Amino acid sequence: MGRHHFHPVDERYTPEDIAYLDRAAALKEIRAIKLRSYAALGPLRGVRLLEVGCGTGDDAARLARAVGPEGNVVALDSNAAMLAEARARFGQVANLRFELGAAAALPFTAGAFDAVRADRVVHLVADPGAALAEMARVLRPGGRLAISEPDWRSLVVEGGDADTTRAILDGLASGPRPSTADFVALVQAAGLTIDAVLPDTLVITDLESAYELFRLGYLALAQVQRLGIDAAAAKRWLASLETAAAEGRFRSALTGVTISATRDGGR
Repeated sequence: MGRHHFHPVDERYTPEDIAYLDRAAALKEIRAIKLRSYAALGPLRGVRLLEVGCGTGDDAARLARAVGPEGNVVALDSNAAMLAEARARFGQVANLRFELGAAAALPFTAGAFDAVRADRVVHLVADPGAALAEMARVLRPGGRLAISEPDWRSLVVEGGDADTTRAILDGLASGPRPSTADFVALVQAAGLTIDAVLPDTLVITDLESAYELFRLGYLALAQVQRLGIDAAAAKRWLASLETAAAEGRFRSALTGVTISATRDGGR
């Protein structure tokens, strides 16, 4: 299942990556977070909506139905292969358009949209502040933003070798990924007024699912490279997780947040 497989957002996606997104989207916990972010955008009928980082296009297609024929959705992604998959799935939807572009340099005029949504995108871009500033720029006054992001500093892994777990998670907590507090500050710095901050905790007790959703193999490799954790110790840690899972002792959890905000100046 590709336990040690990971692609940053701007690299070429493979069929395995697309399958991963589909499996994640099928989880009831993920579906609940998505529905919450839709609702955070307010009434959608007739809205001009931008989906930043559209992935396979499933969310954009649902939002296109929600805005109705009098509204429209533009779905943007920085990855051409992922965008091709989205177009293959939903290119026939009349009020949905797919475009290639970067979150930190949106190819749209100021105030072009009534609503902007991003799902697990901001934490992946090189400059999250620039991405949020761009999302604010393309919102009309009074327009609404909803972002849903994981707080990787909140990751909990239990059952494996305790010392190595602590070193890996401490390294993750001190790394570059934004925390919930960072996301709040970045949204405010973009000139938006926050309406709600809604946390969600995803608890995974199945090791295979945790490898996929929490990228445990990648995390171990990243800390070996970043902090100099002994590679053999990292391999032993992964093996200890296997043992814990076989004995029913493995637990993991990650808390994320959905933030809704409004661009000032609306009537």
